[in-house]
Amino acid sequence: MRIFICLSLIFLYSCSQRQIIKRQSTGPTSTFSDIENSNDNNLLSPEEKRRMAVLEYYKKLREQDSKNGGRPKSSYNAPVKKAPVKKQEIKTVDTKDQFVEIEQHSIFYCMDKKTSGQFNTDDECKTYTDNLILKCQNEFDQGDSRLTSCVKSGLR
Repeated sequence: MRIFICLSLIFLYSCSQRQIIKRQSTGPTSTFSDIENSNDNNLLSPEEKRRMAVLEYYKKLREQDSKNGGRPKSSYNAPVKKAPVKKQEIKTVDTKDQFVEIEQHSIFYCMDKKTSGQFNTDDECKTYTDNLILKCQNEFDQGDSRLTSCVKSGLR
């Protein structure tokens, strides 16, 4: 909190110390106070003089902008085309190791669910895991690492 207060005080102090920077102008420019003081018509009230000075000031600004090519238009960001999705390279693994890993996952799943009481017999759990493995084998080839991921996510 103290750091925030210190930083805000430093920021406010630095903002209060204004440095006057002279702009490089392309032509004769005048400031608002120059226009306000240049009115020779003393018959106008101070309020009207100020109003006229403001109008003249902004008129000169518009003229200057039109000489310099006008104000830049607001940028329009065209919709960005999506990059084509790259197909993932199929990671191949040893089929024997994959079969062992899938079997271990299915056996561990059956042991876990047997203690929780979800399946009554080992045959029900074995049938469930075999059906899941067959479903995943229909989607992915043997040796594809996604086959193991499919079985793992199905057993969760």
